[in-house]
Amino acid sequence: MKRIGLIVNPVAGMGRAVGLKGTDGNVEEARRRGAVPHAMERARITLTLLAREKGLHFITCSGPMGADLLRETGFTGFEILYTFSGESSALDTKTAARRFKEAGIDRILFCGGDGTARDIFEVTGRDVPLLGTPAGVKMYSAVFAIDPVIAAELIRDSDNKYLRDSEILDVDEEAYRAGILKTRIFGIARAPASAGKVQLAKQVYEEPDEERAKQEIARFMQEVMLPDTLYIIGAGTTTEAIAHCFGVQKPSLASMR
Repeated sequence: MKRIGLIVNPVAGMGRAVGLKGTDGNVEEARRRGAVPHAMERARITLTLLAREKGLHFITCSGPMGADLLRETGFTGFEILYTFSGESSALDTKTAARRFKEAGIDRILFCGGDGTARDIFEVTGRDVPLLGTPAGVKMYSAVFAIDPVIAAELIRDSDNKYLRDSEILDVDEEAYRAGILKTRIFGIARAPASAGKVQLAKQVYEEPDEERAKQEIARFMQEVMLPDTLYIIGAGTTTEAIAHCFGVQKPSLASMR
C-alpha cells in the first residue's frame, strides 16, 4: 500500500498572475485584479486519473486543501490528518507537511507552485520525496511533473525506487516584476527520476491555456513597460493582447494597404 500525502494550495499562482509578490496575504487583492484560481481543476485531473488505482492510501488535509477533491473524484477511506479553517496559508501547508512526515508517508503529492514547494521542503527536507502537479503561473523548481496527467502516471509508477536530486528554486519576485529573472537554490529535494516527465530546474512550466497565457504575458508587460517610452508592437495574437491591455487598437493588415 502506497501512503501518499496530498496537499492542494487552492490559491496557488493567483498573486503572480496579476503582478503581486506571491499569494499569501494578497488573495483578495489578486481576486480584485481578476486572478482566477486554477489549482483545484489541475489537482482534479490528477486525482480523477488515480481514482481507480488499487493500492493507494491518501493522507490529506480538510476542505479544499485535499479532502474535498478526494471525495469528489471517488476516493473513500482516506485520512484527514490536518484540519484548517478560513483561507489556507503557508503555515497550513507547513503544518500539514510536518504531520505527514511524522506519519511516515511514502511521498507527498502537492498541487501548487514554487512557493508551495518551498513551504513543504522547509519542513520535510530530503526525508520525503516530493512530486508537484503544476498550478502556478510559471514554475522553476525541478519537482514538478510536466502536467497533471503525467503527475498521475508518476504516482501510479511510484513503486520504482529511482529518485533524483531536484532543485527547489526561490525566485526574486521584485526582480521578476522588473523583467529580470533571478533565482537561487532554496534546497535539494528528492523527486521521481523520469526523463521528459519531470521538469528540470529553470525549465519553465508555461500555462497550457493559450488565451490565459496571453493575458498573463500582457499583464506582465504592463508591469515592466516604462512611461514616456516609444514601443513598437509587432504582429501576432500575443502582441495584440498586450496592445488591448493598454487600450490600444492595432491596425489590421487590410487597413494598412
